[in-house]
Amino acid sequence: YYDSFKINENKIALIIGDVSGKGTSAAFHMSQMKGIFHGLAQLDLGPDDFMIKANKAINTSLDKTSFITISYFVLDQTKKEVKFARAGHCPTLFFEHDKKRATFFTNKGLGLGIVRYDSFAKYVQPRDFKYKPNDILILYTDGITEAKDFKGEEFGYDKLAEIVNNNAQLSAAELQEKISSR
Repeated sequence: YYDSFKINENKIALIIGDVSGKGTSAAFHMSQMKGIFHGLAQLDLGPDDFMIKANKAINTSLDKTSFITISYFVLDQTKKEVKFARAGHCPTLFFEHDKKRATFFTNKGLGLGIVRYDSFAKYVQPRDFKYKPNDILILYTDGITEAKDFKGEEFGYDKLAEIVNNNAQLSAAELQEKISSR
């Protein structure tokens, strides 16, 4: 699941996520997450508060073996700043054009629904960073990094970073195609 929400003229919320399991119940949980995202994003919360409230909201409907991983971002176009938090989702990949290098943000965070008490807050680690023209933010799910080739070898994080490093000049659609075709 991925989505965006225009908070105001200068801020946009982004979310990407994945749910444990498959089938109807997984689809139902993700549709609930969509409702939570749209309900909370309009409140212009910081990523840490968003995560805490989203965890509390989703807890009542998840069975004990289910959880949802997400990364939640607030892009402030005026300040050229991104604030974000991660709840067990794949680490975000950020390519800095000036440094010509992609790095993963590995801030901690447990999936939503894993800790069902107020102690969830201690597992949320918000981060922020500034961005410049030609920087690239790569949002993806483990379907990319865990994909296997005909030899049974996983695509992996290193290969993802390598493709971005070697192809950062491409458009977003071309870079997506380059990653998907590997």
